[in-house]
Amino acid sequence: MLAWLRRLPPNVQGALWLVSGGFIFTSTGVMIRLLSEQIDSVQTAFFRAVIGLVLLLPMIMAGQVKPWHSKRLAGHFWRTLMGTTSMVLGFYAVSMLPLADATAIAFSQPLFSVLVAVVLAKEKVRWRRWTATVVGFAGVLVMVRPGEGSLQLGALIALANAATVAISILLVKRLSDSETPLMILTQFAIFSTLLLLVPAIWVWRWPAMAGGRLDRPAAGEPSGPDLRLPAPDADVPGHPAPRPGLRPLFGRLPGRDQDH
Repeated sequence: MLAWLRRLPPNVQGALWLVSGGFIFTSTGVMIRLLSEQIDSVQTAFFRAVIGLVLLLPMIMAGQVKPWHSKRLAGHFWRTLMGTTSMVLGFYAVSMLPLADATAIAFSQPLFSVLVAVVLAKEKVRWRRWTATVVGFAGVLVMVRPGEGSLQLGALIALANAATVAISILLVKRLSDSETPLMILTQFAIFSTLLLLVPAIWVWRWPAMAGGRLDRPAAGEPSGPDLRLPAPDADVPGHPAPRPGLRPLFGRLPGRDQDH
């Protein structure tokens, strides 16, 4: 069914996966924003992890993925630690900022990816990319508006989220050398559930179930990373991470965004 996609150039494949995943992530952001009125973002992240794991259980039980057979559990743990941290920070950012602003600040993730690629992956970056990175960070400063007296806490959290996402993507790229996207997703669901259990209990509050909103972010969210996971495989040398170019546009679509 996806034979036509595999015939496309690798970087085009990566872009298509990311546009699809970005749309799902932004739609999920609207649901997270609604949930933040009732429960803490850590608890939302825990529900996302648990329900994501439940959705993966049929494939685990059918033997399509065997998480206990992985020989890179340490790599999965560190990837999950960074991914879970970015998820919680991202949920807090969405709850504190207008959705379009949160997705716009996500533009800084590829900029952090350049730094991560140089520092951790020892990749060589040419002057054109450094120039683009400097200009990009200047644009980020405009978005977080430091000249208005103080940096917004939500903007700082969104920047921290972008930095941890960049590290997480690098770890996914390393894992994808020997692990399938389904294995990476399953290990993330397992480890993130365990990591978030105690923090979620600490801030636990029973949410109102009006509108059935509780399960919606978790039901949509696994599709987001599942669509994004093939993107690092489709990446090409010299482009350390995908570009979330349409996410700010998606952030404007819901029409429910309000400044706090």
